[in-house]
Amino acid sequence: MRNTTAMPWRLMTRADLPAVNAIGDAIHLECPEGNTIVKERLQLYPRGCFVYEEMGFIKGYLLSHPWVKGAAPELNTRLGALPDRPD
Repeated sequence: MRNTTAMPWRLMTRADLPAVNAIGDAIHLECPEGNTIVKERLQLYPRGCFVYEEMGFIKGYLLSHPWVKGAAPELNTRLGALPDRPD
């Protein structure tokens, strides 16, 4: 049985950006986001950016940030800033 209590997720760092962008470029063919988008998300809300790492290799990533319910930002669009009153 696999141990599910220890997940290899960790906070993303700037050093992870090349690997994260390569994954995004390889998987999100129909809805790509430019490298500047991931970089901006990391700058705006580093507590919501994670990478999934196994044996020293980044295998996935997660980007999240506070926002307003029902008003999701368009894909591949810079946010500029986080909302003053997120839900």
